[in-house]
Amino acid sequence: MQAGLRDVLGQDGLGDLARVVWQEQLRIMKEEQKKKKQQQEKEAATDAAQQQQQSVVSAPEVSFRPPEWLKSWRQYYRGQPWGFVAFYLSPAATVGTTPSCGDGDESAQQRQREEFQNAAREIIEAPFNTAVDEGHPLDEVNEARSSFAIKWVEIAAAADEKPDSAAMLNYLRSRYREMRASGDHEQQNLPAGLDQPLFLVANASSVGSVLARATTPGKYWRPDAPFLLAVAAEDELGPEDDANDASEAGASNERSWYKPVFKVAAEVLIGELWPVVDRQITSMGTLTRFVQRAQLVEADDGAGGSLATGLLDEESQIDNDLDDVWWSVHPPPRHMRKRRRI
Repeated sequence: MQAGLRDVLGQDGLGDLARVVWQEQLRIMKEEQKKKKQQQEKEAATDAAQQQQQSVVSAPEVSFRPPEWLKSWRQYYRGQPWGFVAFYLSPAATVGTTPSCGDGDESAQQRQREEFQNAAREIIEAPFNTAVDEGHPLDEVNEARSSFAIKWVEIAAAADEKPDSAAMLNYLRSRYREMRASGDHEQQNLPAGLDQPLFLVANASSVGSVLARATTPGKYWRPDAPFLLAVAAEDELGPEDDANDASEAGASNERSWYKPVFKVAAEVLIGELWPVVDRQITSMGTLTRFVQRAQLVEADDGAGGSLATGLLDEESQIDNDLDDVWWSVHPPPRHMRKRRRI
């Protein structure tokens, strides 16, 4: 065939024909490559659009696990008050000193009480701000905040009284028992969300810790945290319990863990303490296992101070690795580190 074409076209004509054929083949090849590239780009764009559409349709809504206090509030206390009852011990009730009758002293005490209660509420309500920062519905958190309450009851001792810790404990329990049962002429019956198996107390030490607070919230288990006292409404051990039973069972016996009065960090009252005591699924012994016993009345030269100090010294000898302030029902980090080392 090439010989025939050479005879007809000549050598030069055959070369021209070869170039034309090659150029046509090159054009066709380029067009095919262009079409193939366009098809690939189209398919890639289609796949990307489908993937984007699928991700929008199938992606789950961003959800955050609600804190325990929010879950309990949603389930049981929405639309009603919830929180704690708290007794404020006036300076006379706290240290047993004779108060002055001057109007200036009374005004100063009132200003201090108001300043303390405002500062305490600011610290205590920190979990509401945290919940908003974590993405929980603002309206819902604000609703819970508006119904949260610390029901303050002021306790003022007479000028000639010098109460000790034991007497004050019995008196406060009696007052709280009356409030829970039927109330009195000053207090209404407690709403269910305030009727807890423990109540709070603000004595001189806790008032000072709140007024001298640093930035809050801070790191858990720090020793200088603002605190209130938590008091068991009833004595779980009971007057007839044999103290030898606890010693025979060993230090791990739940009775040896029990502290009727203990310090609790103000910033964890809502997030850690309230859900545990409200559900009442944890005994007071387990709740207070890792915290020291505290005093309602600061130690002085009287019998009450000596008794309270003696109780603390005895407990420190039994276990000197207890926290001064309660942060959680869970073991402190140092206990977990000890466990790992063992």
